[in-house]
Amino acid sequence: MNRPERLPDRSPDRSSDRSGDIRFPLSLGGDAGSAGSHSFARYAPDGLIRRSLEPGFSEPCLTFQVGRSKNFILLDADLIRHCFAVNADRYRYSPVRQRILKPVFGEGLLAAEGSEWRRSRKAVAGAFSADNLHAYTRVMERTCRDSLAVLGETGGDIALGPELSRTTFRILSETLFSGELSDSEDALLAAVSRIMASYDGDERVTIDVAPFWMPRASRIANSRAIGECRAILRAIIDARLGRAEAGSDILGRLIACGRAEYSGDALARFVEDNIMSFLIPGHETSAIAAAWTLYLLSQADAWRERARGEVLELAGAADRIAGANVLRACVEESMRLFPPLPLIARYAVADDRWRDVEITAGATVMIATGLLHRQHRYHCEPDRFDPGRFLRGREGISPFAFIPFGAGPKTCIGATFALREAVTVVSEFLRRFDFAYLAAEPPMARMQVVTRPDNNIPMRLTPLGDR
Repeated sequence: MNRPERLPDRSPDRSSDRSGDIRFPLSLGGDAGSAGSHSFARYAPDGLIRRSLEPGFSEPCLTFQVGRSKNFILLDADLIRHCFAVNADRYRYSPVRQRILKPVFGEGLLAAEGSEWRRSRKAVAGAFSADNLHAYTRVMERTCRDSLAVLGETGGDIALGPELSRTTFRILSETLFSGELSDSEDALLAAVSRIMASYDGDERVTIDVAPFWMPRASRIANSRAIGECRAILRAIIDARLGRAEAGSDILGRLIACGRAEYSGDALARFVEDNIMSFLIPGHETSAIAAAWTLYLLSQADAWRERARGEVLELAGAADRIAGANVLRACVEESMRLFPPLPLIARYAVADDRWRDVEITAGATVMIATGLLHRQHRYHCEPDRFDPGRFLRGREGISPFAFIPFGAGPKTCIGATFALREAVTVVSEFLRRFDFAYLAAEPPMARMQVVTRPDNNIPMRLTPLGDR
């Protein structure tokens, strides 16, 4: 097992009494290379974006042009519902995005469209039933405890981002493969990390700002990493397909559910493509949600201790993760302020109209979740870290105004799994450690394929002993 990444000794300032009334204004970044920038922040008028974050702003969308392409940033929940749910058949993934991502995900849920997507979604759904999620949670808890045991020995200063990425990858490995990946885990994580890094700098994944044929230095290396991933997965999948019993982990459930729709080579390909879809973005989503939550709790003493008290109180409960309402609210509030997926985009394949908004075929509609989640029209004091908004008024939050996992039919099928994983990881940290943020400045959100903290969140861990 890799030892955690240790940091130079730095002493945190814990002198202030932070009651939880902490505000985190959205940083949009500046030039094209800045940590906080993303496609919409680079190409949309800066003043218009900033005005959309002010009280009283009520426009349903922002529009901007990139070359000949018109782009819409949707900020109204009803407009989002119209484009991503009611009229979802008029909006697809862009052709450029598909040419970039198809080699990675094939016909998995992250790239499939139309009838193939519906067929695949139907087959995958059974693997994420409520009963199966309950079983996966037990594996999450056990794996998380084992992964954090090495930290519990000494505590110390760590880079939280990379540490949590390794932890959530190990959790996903166990829930997917029940330990069968152990000999190849480091190689697979390295290949997955190279794939993610290659897309972090490629905004064409979400917005058509350059043609596909423009040279990319990382393309050959990325192809090699994809090949390495698929070779490792294929060996495990082929071995499992040869057994009489597929197993009760996610791989086994996918095989069992997939047999209702596929057979032979098509079944193997279905399983492989969807494992790629879960594995590559899946562990990063949960790791980033957990990292931002732990950072926010390090700044909000009252909420941290309230969440810790709940974790300790539920320690003996049969389904303690499902019952951790305060902790779940903290994670959800973290995903509101720093949504793991910063941009969700679709390409209009037909003309459409919503009230006075006319969308022509060929336009791109996108949800900049960081902007949407901070709209005053939907959230009181939107820059404030207040998990209470998810405890006292959850029913009043529109499902199309809080969308950390997407919107409409293509909402991430593993959303509940990812949320439980993040809650499990934060729960274990609260049970094991006191923690303090070490840097003088707050982390800035690096809004690329996922919303990474630019400094990996340096944190000092102090073991609390047996809890």
